[in-house]
Amino acid sequence: MKMAITVDDLPGDRNLPMGMSGIEVSSAILKILKHNRMPDVYGFANGGVSEKDSEIVGALKLWLGAGYPLGNHTYSHVSLDDTSTDDYLADIAKMQNLLDGLATSSRLRLAGRVFRYPYLAEGSTTAKRASVRHYLLSNGYRIAEVTIDYNDWAWNQAYVRCMNRHDRDTLNWLKQNVGKHSRIAALSARRISKQLFNRDITHILLVHDTYFDSLTLDSILEAFRKEDVEFVSLDEALKDPAYKIDPHYVYSGGATFLAQVAASREVDVDFDDANIVETLGKMCR
Repeated sequence: MKMAITVDDLPGDRNLPMGMSGIEVSSAILKILKHNRMPDVYGFANGGVSEKDSEIVGALKLWLGAGYPLGNHTYSHVSLDDTSTDDYLADIAKMQNLLDGLATSSRLRLAGRVFRYPYLAEGSTTAKRASVRHYLLSNGYRIAEVTIDYNDWAWNQAYVRCMNRHDRDTLNWLKQNVGKHSRIAALSARRISKQLFNRDITHILLVHDTYFDSLTLDSILEAFRKEDVEFVSLDEALKDPAYKIDPHYVYSGGATFLAQVAASREVDVDFDDANIVETLGKMCR
């Protein structure tokens, strides 16, 4: 199984334990990626409040300084469902200006334009979907789809809530079980890939720049490697012919690439572990 690792929401999720900074989390995750010899991991960046925000710029420079490329995740991390097409495209352009400015101050060159939709929302109307894709492709972007998503953001939210409540039993459960659920997500994606394409495509894993990932991602990557997962760069993954497909699927909310293809072909597929977000959402409330 070939898999590319991608990290969303640089410069870091704001749902942090007291006293922890986003830069500290980014630094910890970069150490994990380096330790596991991950090739050219894209960090998909947002802008935040201001280009002059020292934490935002510092975290993005930290990523570039580690030798990893950055991709565009919109400036404001806005969902296409919740904004007009014109405002959405302006937000993409605003983020690109920030990234281009970082490229000139770094010895590293951004490895081409790559875009990921926030919340994996690619358009709730045909017009929105088509307009944004036309803009992206005409401006030289590749679209970084996702095939494996174990909802690490929901695990992080639960973990931070449980830290605030000092619920040690649940904290231990979260750390001990996330690896199992990441494996379920990967095996589910592999099974559905074979169902849709009659082969195992090169997969793209989504994780986030969160505190919980800084605690657990190392063991998850090591477990994947023990199961003969071959880690590749996103650039290599996107060469898979599957990603040339536009499913032309209109939907509200988020959907992985495999879910879009299945829906567009009217193929019934079962995503294992579908209720985990609801389960996590009830913890430490």
